[in-house]
Amino acid sequence: MRTQMNRTLMPAIFWMLGALSAVGSAATAEVPYESSFADGAKDWTAVNRATVSDVARRPGGKSLLIIQSNDEEQNSAWLSPVLKNPGKSVRVSLWAADNYDNQKDSSFAAAFEVIPCDKDGNLASAGGDWTHIPWDDKRQMPQYRHTFTREGLRWKHYEAVKRPGGDFFRVRLCWPKTRIQGECYFTDIRVAAAAEHVPAAPQSPLQATGTPPSRYALEISTGVTGNLFYVDDPFRFEFLLFPTDGKPIEPFAEPVIQYEITDYERFHVAAGTLPFAGAAPVTVGKRDRNRDRSVNLRLSALFPDAAAREVGREFFLHAKLVDVGRVIAEDTVTYGVVDPRRTDPAEYDRCRFIAFGEGGGFRNTESKH
Repeated sequence: MRTQMNRTLMPAIFWMLGALSAVGSAATAEVPYESSFADGAKDWTAVNRATVSDVARRPGGKSLLIIQSNDEEQNSAWLSPVLKNPGKSVRVSLWAADNYDNQKDSSFAAAFEVIPCDKDGNLASAGGDWTHIPWDDKRQMPQYRHTFTREGLRWKHYEAVKRPGGDFFRVRLCWPKTRIQGECYFTDIRVAAAAEHVPAAPQSPLQATGTPPSRYALEISTGVTGNLFYVDDPFRFEFLLFPTDGKPIEPFAEPVIQYEITDYERFHVAAGTLPFAGAAPVTVGKRDRNRDRSVNLRLSALFPDAAAREVGREFFLHAKLVDVGRVIAEDTVTYGVVDPRRTDPAEYDRCRFIAFGEGGGFRNTESKH
């Protein structure tokens, strides 16, 4: 995330804004499951010391708790409802809070995984592809007290891309090993289909273990100050694609912008696609000495997503330019929507609008807001 004035919002603005909305979107083919457990562990299966807890990360939610205080409780776990394999990788994201007595080896920590099963939920594997919830040493430092919940816990976000096997699968919240003494809370779980990456060209030996570097960059910008939209502003974003090597842009077959909008706690808000075929070159001044943007394509687009215009909530727009499955470039920008008190033009002489700039001093300005 870059820190230019028009791309970064001051966090203090949002600490004074409205409360979060509850999560409750329906499951779709791209998002087969998500829940904040407000209605308890509906369709989840508890094993041994696994219970629903009222300890919540936010009002209206609950959490799933697993406990291990002796070796016989190592199998304590939660198993999700049976989910249909979308035929591609899935991204599992959740929030967790650990409360371990002592855990310096992260392989002993609580974890989550994806396990293939049949349509009745019978597991077809012993598992083992764990994503751990390790002990956080920062919990012991006094300056981090303000991040604790009332119960003394600290919620953190985790996500991992998994490739399910078989036609069906379940998410398991579990203890990989015995001997751990403690408990772990899980909430706001979301399972979504993950985009597959197709390399642009055959990999060289030096690139054989990673993703080929792209010769393109994508930048998202807005025409509003500080990326703060007024409620009556056009909800418009600009996408600028340019090659980092200064060479001509190659012709694309079916380029589209794939985007997802989340809030600052990573809750899904909206998603969609925009055709990039109408993008055209634009004259761009040199913004920094290291990046020449003179060769480019720009797309200006109005977004239709009403949910992404909620007042008083910080949003993040993540966009990827994709051409026939190949990710060309991507970028993320943060923004917000505000609805300030209006002033009638007849009362302008009773108001003073002051704008401070670098070097001190001020100047009066006019504003319809």
